[in-house]
Amino acid sequence: MTRLRVLPVALVGLSLLSLGFAVSAADVTFTGSTTVLSIAEAMADKYEVEGSGGGSSVGVAALIDSTTDIADHSRPMKGKEYIKAVENEVFPFTFYVANDAIVVIVHSSNPISDPVAVFLAGGELAEFGPTKTVFEDPADPRAQDYRAGRFG
Repeated sequence: MTRLRVLPVALVGLSLLSLGFAVSAADVTFTGSTTVLSIAEAMADKYEVEGSGGGSSVGVAALIDSTTDIADHSRPMKGKEYIKAVENEVFPFTFYVANDAIVVIVHSSNPISDPVAVFLAGGELAEFGPTKTVFEDPADPRAQDYRAGRFG
């Protein structure tokens, strides 16, 4: 029998729990990335599911071996991991829950000088200009979204 262990299926199970359907939370587990562990732990607390960190590779390996339902990973699956999963009749599906960002924080006694730049994931320049303009009224809609906390 083919096992379909994907994040959306697990999320459906968690959603059914919140609606009071007869789905056992004890049957849903997650393993993986410490980068997204705080998000996973928040879900675990809310729905009383079991989970642990260990790293992206640990989560993906557990998914491939069918010892977890959700593989938290903060990087794309490697080609060889995906192939091994399919060979084990596990068909992974990626569901993005967050975007990474690099933030430079300076001490208040070390003021930021003009100009500043905002780069997106992958190194694309989104904003460049005077500090006040870039941080208070960015022109690029993507930089506006990051400033407002809207992602995806």
